[in-house]
Amino acid sequence: MWAMRRAAAAAALLLCAADATTAGPFARVARLRVGSSEIAVGVKAPADVLACRSGRVQHTVRRCELAAAALAAARCLDHRVKAATLNVHFQGEVVNMSVEFEPGVGFDLLLGDLRAALGAEPRVEYWADDDHLYASYIWVDGDAEIEITKTVKGSAPEGGVRAYVSSLKGNRPLSPDDAP
Repeated sequence: MWAMRRAAAAAALLLCAADATTAGPFARVARLRVGSSEIAVGVKAPADVLACRSGRVQHTVRRCELAAAALAAARCLDHRVKAATLNVHFQGEVVNMSVEFEPGVGFDLLLGDLRAALGAEPRVEYWADDDHLYASYIWVDGDAEIEITKTVKGSAPEGGVRAYVSSLKGNRPLSPDDAP
């Protein structure tokens, strides 16, 4: 009986771990760790650590945040997370997420961590509004895109450094509730 319980527990652990390993290499690097749970772009999110809102108009993608209790334990790239916003497809996959790091995690530190973890140099794109010049550092693999942005000229926005991670997987189905 104990052997069967241990086998069932081992199988359950493998099933839980399988979701994180199905994410592409870049998505795995930029995953959120919340206790024993992991959240990565392109895989199903553990619902117990998310606080999601239902849309009034559409139901295909839900906007979620980490639940308050989960936020206290959240880490990304081994740094504490101040906030995380996720867009989750109605079938459960994380489509994209924005992660704001705690104060003290500067842009240069995060850039160095991403270069080391991804083993690649980013593509740099410059863009501007009327008062700022920005540089976006972007890494792309076949499954995901990671972007961090630095204010080159003009006042930097308030808050910590943010990383944006997006799935590049397309052709997800439309929710039946949104069908024309």
